[in-house]
Amino acid sequence: MRQLGDRLGPIRISLKKARDEGALELLLGSLDPSLKIAVDLEHPSWDGIEPRLAEAGAVRVNDLDHPAPFRYLRRREAPDEEFAARIRAAREPVYVYFRHDDEPAAPAHALRLLELLA
Repeated sequence: MRQLGDRLGPIRISLKKARDEGALELLLGSLDPSLKIAVDLEHPSWDGIEPRLAEAGAVRVNDLDHPAPFRYLRRREAPDEEFAARIRAAREPVYVYFRHDDEPAAPAHALRLLELLA
């Protein structure tokens, strides 16, 4: 990853299981603090962990509501004006990752977002 240099964006880490703060602390303590880490916490038991992530310089994926050093958003749907407005309102750098299912729509969604933000 280091070969990407300044082109390296956030690294997404997915934790699907219920809250385990010991595992999170091990993870956060094992990673280079210069990396941007976006943690995808799918289980609702993780709600409220955002301040701890921010303290470590990490963020929760799709969180725009809590203090954070940057934002990392994942989305399947095409962006609309409301989504673009939320990005515009963010004070921190925002990274958006468009996923796709069967059709490779992600590049078109990214272009559409750029149009909406222009």
